[in-house]
Amino acid sequence: MNEPILYSHNGYHEILVSLGAVGFLLAFGFLATGIKRAFYWFKRSRSSKDLWPLAFLFFFSLYNLTECTILLQDLEWAVCVATVVGTDRALFAPDAELEEELVFVPSEGTT
Repeated sequence: MNEPILYSHNGYHEILVSLGAVGFLLAFGFLATGIKRAFYWFKRSRSSKDLWPLAFLFFFSLYNLTECTILLQDLEWAVCVATVVGTDRALFAPDAELEEELVFVPSEGTT
């Protein structure tokens, strides 16, 4: 009794088989961009609460070596996309400008 194999239990292999080399490179670029953004996010604040995007993306990258959550688009995939989008520099750049405006710098005439 041979049952058909529905999918490989390796997300990267499944992308390569299903979408080819172009799809694999796009998915790899997406994850690399996310890890780069998450690292910058953590480096900017050095807070332990800002380490979770980087930790999650490393978990997601390693988890997809044994399971295929990239193409199945379940909860892990949704959190991955939200993490990559949420760590975009353009989203928190206005906050940095606002903080600079709120800093009081006394003028030379005041004592």
